Amino acid sequence: MRVIAYPVQSLSFTTPRVALGKELTLQWKLPWRVQPGRTRLLATRDNALLVNGEQGWFEIGNATPEAGTLAPWKRYDVRVADIGAAIDADALVLDSKGAVFRWQAGQSPEPVWRSEWPAAHTIVLGLSGGRLFAQCAADSRRSMGVVATQEGKFLWSQKGTGNWVLPVEDLLLMERNDTYNVLVALETSSGKQRWKSKPVRGGISTVIGVVDDMLWVATRESSLCALDLDNGGVRTEVQVKNNRVPLGRLDEEGRLHLCQGLNYQVLDLREGSKLLSYTEFRRTEKAPSTAPGNLAWPGRDGRLVFHDDRGRVWSVSPETPAEPRLLWESPNGLAGIAVSHERLLILENGGSFMALGAEPSHVIRTVI
Repeated sequence: MRVIAYPVQSLSFTTPRVALGKELTLQWKLPWRVQPGRTRLLATRDNALLVNGEQGWFEIGNATPEAGTLAPWKRYDVRVADIGAAIDADALVLDSKGAVFRWQAGQSPEPVWRSEWPAAHTIVLGLSGGRLFAQCAADSRRSMGVVATQEGKFLWSQKGTGNWVLPVEDLLLMERNDTYNVLVALETSSGKQRWKSKPVRGGISTVIGVVDDMLWVATRESSLCALDLDNGGVRTEVQVKNNRVPLGRLDEEGRLHLCQGLNYQVLDLREGSKLLSYTEFRRTEKAPSTAPGNLAWPGRDGRLVFHDDRGRVWSVSPETPAEPRLLWESPNGLAGIAVSHERLLILENGGSFMALGAEPSHVIRTVI
């Protein structure tokens, strides 16, 4: 079985089902200045990172940080312009001057290339075989290509960019900026177009990922569309129940978890989107509001953790699926959540960063 998930607030192309304690209490909480668009809470496969713009990023382990020093958290002093997922590393990082680094957890970032494009308009992804994908979205310089980092030069480059890009073995799958609602597959080694799909019915909302030999995308008309990886032909189209724009999380077992705040449903994309479970949430004054389903966290025990647009974090359990449990509420909204080392990490727009877990409470008063 092959499952490749499109990373959203993640640096991994897989989404493992996470472990999380049953009864969560505040482990630690500290003030943290959130810079809009610059401060991000990101997940790797085994850990979490807090990216803080010009301050670089912090690798968050499973220990409680010390007041003042934040030890044993490790800080990487790189001014981050972009940080992208990587196949052969934990992340690929672009700094504000165009230098690109390959980073493995616990190790110093390794410089691998320098871009001449404006860093503010450039994104990077790490590929296998010492290669990387880069594209520049500046209006006057829209271009993309693949770089061989050992030689420090492009294997190929061409005009245009991808609205999103997903590497799958020897292909780069994307929706190009100049061909909306059409998917293309470029050969990683040459940039040659292997196939181009017909326009996707309903319009492409977002890419979900690859399960076995099919690429799945969500449409803007409550449906999922699966395309054949060999030729781009439509293999199946599925209407999703009570979900206008089906954004979800694809886990490593090929199951798509959809939750937009009104219901929670799980589809098995290995079986042509077979509906495994469906539950409508009980509508009360304190029920969840609209939720970004592609930022939810599926758990090993069947729970789903998600947040809504009112700054509330919820969990749905198999025992009481119609009644989500409120875990946290932030009056100023949330900048992000993540699950790491059996803890729920919460970054608030109001300037707090905290962890909920099964250990006793600690309050850390320090200013970053």
